[in-house]
Amino acid sequence: MQYMERLIKLKGEKIAIMKMRKHAAWYLKGLKGNSKMRRKINETETRESLLNILYSFAEEPEAKSHAS
Repeated sequence: MQYMERLIKLKGEKIAIMKMRKHAAWYLKGLKGNSKMRRKINETETRESLLNILYSFAEEPEAKSHAS
């Protein structure tokens, strides 16, 4: 997330989030359930919503493993 914060300072939020969409897709590549998250990421336009999407994706496997 440091990269995103630095990019926002350099380019502004709108451009930084557009660039982060691509990076986020790369970060999620190969992970189970990533296609749904990539679609959400590609629709987001703000720092806050991108963080919410990524944090919710990170919490999903933990929730599933605790439910067993």
